[in-house]
Formats: sequence, C-alpha cells, structure tokens
Amino acid sequence: MAFEWLLTHKWTILFYGAIILLLYIYRNRFESQGKLVRLYRTKLGLKYMDKISRKHGRIVRGASYLGIYIGYLGMIVIVGFMLYGLYQIFFVPNAPPPIQPVIPGVDIPGSAIKVPLIIGWIALFISAAIHEFSHGVVARSHNLKVKSSGFAFIGPLAAAFVEPDEKQLQKSRLRIQNSVYAAGPFSNMILGALMVLLLLFVLMPTVNHYLQPEGFKFESLTPDYPAEIAGLEPGIIYTTVEGNPVMSHIEFYRAVENATPNQTVMIGNSDGEFAVITTSHPEDPAKGYFGVINTRTHFTNENTIFAAVLLWLLELVNWIFIISLGLGLANLLPIGPVDGGRLFQTASYKFFGKKRGKKIWGYVTLFFLGLIIILFYPIFKAIFLEIVKLFIPALAS
Repeated sequence: MAFEWLLTHKWTILFYGAIILLLYIYRNRFESQGKLVRLYRTKLGLKYMDKISRKHGRIVRGASYLGIYIGYLGMIVIVGFMLYGLYQIFFVPNAPPPIQPVIPGVDIPGSAIKVPLIIGWIALFISAAIHEFSHGVVARSHNLKVKSSGFAFIGPLAAAFVEPDEKQLQKSRLRIQNSVYAAGPFSNMILGALMVLLLLFVLMPTVNHYLQPEGFKFESLTPDYPAEIAGLEPGIIYTTVEGNPVMSHIEFYRAVENATPNQTVMIGNSDGEFAVITTSHPEDPAKGYFGVINTRTHFTNENTIFAAVLLWLLELVNWIFIISLGLGLANLLPIGPVDGGRLFQTASYKFFGKKRGKKIWGYVTLFFLGLIIILFYPIFKAIFLEIVKLFIPALAS
C-alpha cells in the first residue's frame, strides 16, 4: 500500500525533491533564518516601487490609510472564524479542519481541497509577490527606505519578501507604520476582488460562449466515503443524477443539495448507474455527504489547445482568488511578526502603553499560536490514520 501511495504521488515527490536538492546545492547563495527559511536578497522591483510611489504617491497613501481599517476588519473576521472553528472542534462531530495548510500538489489527509501542483505554485507566488510589493510601494510613498527584495523558500515552498528599513519605520508616525503593515493583506483582498471580476465578466462568459458542458466529474474522492464505496471514480464523466440529465457541476450541486443521510442517490453515465448511500455531513449532520472533492464541469472540445488554455486560465484565476484571500486573512492574525501581529502591537502600545502593551501582545500571540495547533487537530489525526493505513494495514482495519 505504501508503494501504491508513492506511485500515486511520484510527480509531486520528484518536484519537491528537486527543489530541496537545488536549495542544498546552492545553499551558499541563500541567507538562512532558522532551519526552514531561506532568503535570496536582490534589488528586484525596487525601481518600480520608486516609480509608482513618485507618480501615484497621493493615491497610494490614500489607499494605504483605507487599508488600515480594512486590515483591522479582516483581523476581526479571521479571529471570529478561528473561534468558530474551535467551537466546531469540540461540539461538531467529524467537523472538517477550520484551517488548512496550502501545499500545492499535496493531498493533505483530512483536507477538503487539494491545491494543484503547478497552478497552485503560480497562484501562491503571484499572491505573495503582490503582497510584498505592496509593502514596498507604500513604504516608498512615505519616503521610507526599502533595503532589499527577493525570493524566499519556507521549507520547499516559494515566497517573496520586501525589506523596509525597520529602524526608520519604527521612528515614523503610528498611522504610517500601520499603513505599511496593512498594505500586504489589503493588496491581497484587492487582488481577490479583481480575480472575481475577471471570472464573472471575462472568463466565464468566454467559456460559456465557446464551450458547452456535457457532464461533471470529480477530481478526487475521499477514501472510504460513499462515492468511493459506490464505485465512482475521479476523472470519469457522469451525466445523470436520479435518471435526470445533469450537464455541469453546478447542476450536480443543485440536484443533491437536499440529500439527507442514508439516502440512496443514483449517479450515472452511458456505462451504467451507481447507488451512492450518503452519510452525515461533517459540518451539518442533517445533510447528506458524498465524499467528493472538487467537482467540475466537463466541456465539449476541452482537449483543444484553445479550450485547454482557456480552462487553464480559468483554474489559475480561481486559485489566485482563493489563495490571495486566504493569504491576506492569514497575515491578519494577531500573531508576532506577521502583519496582523504588527497592527495589534501598535494598537496595544497606543492604548496600554509600551510596557503593558508588549505583555498583552505576547500573551495574545501565544494564545493564537496554541489555537492554531488545536485547530490543526483534525489534520494531525487524519495524517496519523493515513500513516497507519499505509504501513500497518492490520491496525487500520
């Protein structure tokens, strides 16, 4: 079983193995911070930051001040989401993990989504690059020095960074500090909104015009859940639900949205029908659950070059939206050195004084770090069970 797992994930393993090997070979070119972070410092993009800040400085500063309010609002949203996740962990049986790590190409046990390898990497890097570039532009618009920019690796995952002059930043007014801290998350939210507009008004109309839906398929299935037990397979085109034609993933969701636990739902195609007996939904026990992941529409002519490019762009834009929004909100957590932590630090110093505010900031950071560990419990549990199934199948049964 372990060998089968290795075969299934061979390309992902080779991809990340190659990155780790290259990082080791060129380790002298990177600056190490801790055991996992590697930095490659450059001056890349600094001229563009200067150019934008000189030409549009007033607009940038105005937007950055708005970003402060959006940043604190986003902090409230992500904190509320995490506290609700804590409630689910203790009071909702089999609740899915409220937070999930983003590792493109890796099918993380217990996770409801799988980020594709190449598209996920591109989307993650674009989101991180815009995040960091925005920090630099806002800093320059306030005449703060930006010392360097560059590429980073957190483990095998690519990232980007911009390094403002920290001493100069700390001496600036509170409003300026906050505008620089909030710039990254705010830019991620703007990027996410732009991706939604691009999807709604450009890509989706183009797809609907040139491609016609002819069924739905699942990218993957949750092991030992109803869909897999019934014999459904990922990548296979299905066209009926309960004998009625269903030509898209949207129609599929509509057809099964009222399914209840232990209900038999017939899903089929020209080769036959499969009886899927639903189980209870992890988030709502009153709803039926199939155990399908990333259902998508199959289109006519989707194997042509034009269709392939169009659908690839559609998927890329969709993942940029998801990852950019997630990155922006994650950075607004009131934890230590991340943007939200810096925003919370300045607020603590202002309202409680530096000495007392520093203690409060430290306690809040520890609380949320502990909360993150608790919220990862479903992931840890699922990973442990998968390891048991891979290497000790007798115990798994």
